[in-house]
Amino acid sequence: MKRQLPIFHQISVFINGRSGLLALILIIFGGIIFPSTIEDIDIDELIYLYHNTEIGEGKIIRVYETNKSSEEGNVFGYEYNFFSTTGNLKSISYSTEGKFSIGDNVDIEYSINRPEINRISGFSRTPGGVLSILSLLPIITGSIWLIFNVIKGLKKTKY
Repeated sequence: MKRQLPIFHQISVFINGRSGLLALILIIFGGIIFPSTIEDIDIDELIYLYHNTEIGEGKIIRVYETNKSSEEGNVFGYEYNFFSTTGNLKSISYSTEGKFSIGDNVDIEYSINRPEINRISGFSRTPGGVLSILSLLPIITGSIWLIFNVIKGLKKTKY
């Protein structure tokens, strides 16, 4: 007669015990924090505004304090008109620096290939900043750790 471990023991062996459990907890933690930051991440900024850019002119039309903050202080939203070669474009940039007011002229960094992807020079299109992408770190780390533990757990089950 073939003996079989209870399901929780099978899972424990499969994920290599406590080490795999900690990896699962890390993935779950990342899954909880990531959705709240993903909505703020602007992938276009990462793709288009770190190469092949030019500087244009814009004018601030609205300044407001967001509900975001960082260790540097509260995050401000700056709505502006960008006077591009394709026409006037309206956009928003974010920064913890409250240095501009309505009516101020600003330098706008924009993608040569896609001028509609733009931001105030030195600012971000993401309220939490580009570092918001780091919220993926627990999911990635936990996944790699879990894969390592599953491989190790599978080796334990083969004689």
